[in-house]
Amino acid sequence: MDSIKIRFRVYFFAVIGDGCYCYGVGSFVVVLTNATEMMIVKRESRQHQKKINMVIGVFFSEVGTQLLSFFCDCDKDIDEIRNDLIVKDNWNEIRFKQIHEIITGHNFNMDVTSEDLVDIRQFLMGKRAFMVRLLENPVLFEHERFTSLLREVFHVTEELSARSDITKLPLSDLRHVANDIKNGCIPLVHQWLDYMYHLRKNYPNLFSFSARINPFVKERSPVVVE
Repeated sequence: MDSIKIRFRVYFFAVIGDGCYCYGVGSFVVVLTNATEMMIVKRESRQHQKKINMVIGVFFSEVGTQLLSFFCDCDKDIDEIRNDLIVKDNWNEIRFKQIHEIITGHNFNMDVTSEDLVDIRQFLMGKRAFMVRLLENPVLFEHERFTSLLREVFHVTEELSARSDITKLPLSDLRHVANDIKNGCIPLVHQWLDYMYHLRKNYPNLFSFSARINPFVKERSPVVVE
C-alpha cells in the first residue's frame, strides 16, 4: 500500500511539471528498496537455517544416530521397513517424501526388555548435559519439530532415571516405557530422514559417512569398501 501511495504522489507531480523523469526515478527507488529488503530477509533466513542444520548435525553425531539404533532394536517389526531406510546417494526429494509416508504408516511395535532399558538409560544419562545445552540454544526456538523431538527424548530419559532398579520392572511398566520410546522413535526417524536429505543435497562427503553408519544397516561400518 505504501508503494502505491508513493507512486501516485510522484505521478501527480509529474502531471504538473516535467514528470516523466521524476515518475521513473520514484518508481525505481521504491522497487529497489523492496528488492533489497527481500534479499536481506532471504539471506538471513538461509543463515538461520544453516545454523539450525549445524545444530541438528551435532545432535545426530552425539546422540541421534546411536539412539536410533537403540530404539529401533526394540521394534519387533523393524525389518518391514529396514530396506526402505537404506538411503542411497541417487535419492531425490520425491523419494525421501515416499519414505516419510512409509514411516508414517509403519506400526512401531516396541517390545523392550530390562536389558534394553539398562543400555538406553546409561547412554541417555551420559548425554543429558549435552541435550540440556541443545534445548537452551536460541537457534532452535523456532524449530518446533526438532524441539518437540528433544522433549520426547528427555521424557524417556526422565522416566528411566526415575526408576531405582530398572531390571525388576513389572510388565505393565515395561509397556509404559515402551510406549514412551515409541513416541520418541517416530519423530526421531523422520528427523533423521530430513537430515540425510540435507546432507545428500548439500554435503556429499558427510552424506557418504552418514550412509555408511546408517543405524538401519545391520552390518554397518565406516570403512569404505570398493
